[in-house]
Amino acid sequence: MDTKAKRRQALDIQIEARKEAIVNAAIQEFIENGIDNSKISDIAKRAEVGTITVYRYFENKPTLVIECATKLWESETEKLRPLLFHEGFSSLNGFKQASHILSTLASLYEYSPIMLRLLEQFDNYTVREQITKEQLVQYESGIMKIRAEMLESFRKGQEDGSIRTDIDSLKIYATATHAIISLSQKLLLRGEIIQSDLETGANLQLKLLADMVLNYIKAGNEV
Repeated sequence: MDTKAKRRQALDIQIEARKEAIVNAAIQEFIENGIDNSKISDIAKRAEVGTITVYRYFENKPTLVIECATKLWESETEKLRPLLFHEGFSSLNGFKQASHILSTLASLYEYSPIMLRLLEQFDNYTVREQITKEQLVQYESGIMKIRAEMLESFRKGQEDGSIRTDIDSLKIYATATHAIISLSQKLLLRGEIIQSDLETGANLQLKLLADMVLNYIKAGNEV
C-alpha cells in the first residue's frame, strides 16, 4: 500500500470513528431526554464536535435518528443471539424453536427496556416526520433477520409435524411479534394506570400472550 492509500485509509478510519461517536452521543441524548427533546447542538456537544460536523455526516435530524434506531436494534438483538440460538437449538423441532424465539422476544421487557422505550419514540417520530419506507430500508433489514429465523422455525415445524400446516406463517409472525413488542412497550411506558392493572404482573401477561400464539400454531400431536 503506497503512502496516498495509507492516508486515505487513515482518513476513512477517522471519519467512521467520528460518525460512530456522533451516533453514540445521539443515542445517549435520546435515552436521557427523548428523541423529540434532543437538539443537534446538544448531541454535538456530547460528541465533542461542532454542530456543522454533525450535519456533515447526517443531513438532518431524521437521518441521524434512523441511524441510531438501526444501531440500537442491531446491537440489542446481537446481545440476544446467545439466548436465541443456544447450543442444541438446531436439534429442536420447529415448534420448540418457535416457542424459544417467542419467549426470548417476550424477555425484551426485562432485558432491553431502554431499546423498547426508544423504539416506541422512534415509531411515533417516523410517523410525525413522514419518514418514507425507502428511508427505513437499512433499519428494516435488521428486523428482517429475526423474521427469517422465525419463519424458518415455522417451516421446519410444518415439515416435522409439530406446527399446523394450515396457517399463514408470515401473518402469524407479524401478529405475534407486533403484539408482544406493543404489550411490552405499553407495560414499560404506561405501566399500572388503574387498580385492576395490579392484578396480573407484566411478565405473566407476556408469557400468556406468547402461550396463546403457541397454542394456536401447535399441531395436535405436539406435546
